[in-house]
Amino acid sequence: MADTLAQALATMRFRVRPGPYALVGLPRGRAAAALEAMRAAGAGEVVQVTLEPDVVTVIASESRADALAREAGARAELGYRLITFETPMTWDVVGFFALATGALAAVGVPLGAICGFDQDHFFVREKHLERARSALRETVCPEATDRA
Repeated sequence: MADTLAQALATMRFRVRPGPYALVGLPRGRAAAALEAMRAAGAGEVVQVTLEPDVVTVIASESRADALAREAGARAELGYRLITFETPMTWDVVGFFALATGALAAVGVPLGAICGFDQDHFFVREKHLERARSALRETVCPEATDRA
């Protein structure tokens, strides 16, 4: 695990996960459906569920999010891609988000972020993906060349 930004960047690669992702907002009363989507996720899938006072937010592949988007009161945004930064970092690393989000802001790419225990992920609209890839490769780290 990297403890500093320099250590993280020395080995870091990013990977664009296959397939489109969706952002789904559900009324808090539909939390069980969101948690079921998380429980059913297969190996290698990324699913985030965030419980807030009035809404449950789910980020998942569009195929997994499809049923959630049909729940009563659901709101969905489709057409995202998920970028994973593969080097595990401790929570003491300072400056990674500033570097990576700054690179994307400089080329006009809006993003959302997911902080996992070991890895971080950005989600960007498909229409911004190539600009995001280019900016990350030029400023942050190489893209993984093998396909997951």
